[in-house]
Amino acid sequence: MRAFWAPAAIAAASEDDLRALRLGYRARSLKPVTDSFVSGEVDETAIRRLNLEAARRELLKLHGIGPASVGYSLFEIFHHYDAFDSISPWEQRIYSRLLFDRDLVPADQLLNEVRRRWRRWRTWPGTTYLRISSGGTGRSQSHGWQS
Repeated sequence: MRAFWAPAAIAAASEDDLRALRLGYRARSLKPVTDSFVSGEVDETAIRRLNLEAARRELLKLHGIGPASVGYSLFEIFHHYDAFDSISPWEQRIYSRLLFDRDLVPADQLLNEVRRRWRRWRTWPGTTYLRISSGGTGRSQSHGWQS
C-alpha cells in the first residue's frame, strides 16, 4: 500500500498533520487504515492471495472504506480487473453519457452493460477513459460534456 509515503510515516503523523497536507476528508480515514496495515492487523500479502470476493470482504472491513474505494483498490493495487461492481453517482453520469448518450441511466443498467461489453476486464476501459479525460489526474477537466 506504499503509493505516496511509507506507511510508518503516515502512522507516526497525526490527523492534523495529514489535514495540513490538504487531504481533506481523507485524513480521517487514512490514519486508521494505515494503522491497520502497520500493526499487522491487516496483511496486504494475504489479501493479494485471496479471490476477488474474499479480498473485497477484507477490504470492506477497513475504517471509512466503502464499495467504490474497495473497487478502485482491487483494480489498482490488487490487480482484480473484474472488480467493477459498484458505481459512484459522479461516475454514473459519465458512464450514462459514454455508453448511452443520456444524462442519467440507472446504475444497475450501467453495470450490466459494462459487464456485457468488457466481461472480466471491465475495470480497464472505464479507468482508462477517466484518466484520459482528466488529463491523468483522475478529475474531470470540464464540468460539462462536449457534443
